[in-house]
Amino acid sequence: MKKLLIFISGLALACSLPIGVTANTKQFSDVSTQYFAEAVYDLAERNIIGGYADGTFKPENSITRGQAAAIIVKC
Repeated sequence: MKKLLIFISGLALACSLPIGVTANTKQFSDVSTQYFAEAVYDLAERNIIGGYADGTFKPENSITRGQAAAIIVKC
């Protein structure tokens, strides 16, 4: 989880995107109260990252190189 959170935080900085959610059209049932929720929702709103079909983000899961590459390309 720590690696994913560091990756997401770094990605927000690398993309030069200000973190600040204006309208949450995507909601993840497992992210709502965590300290990293704002960064996750900001990147989700910009279609850089997404969640799972069941409405979760699963921050405890690791990401693959392919998923990381796709996120970097979208950025």
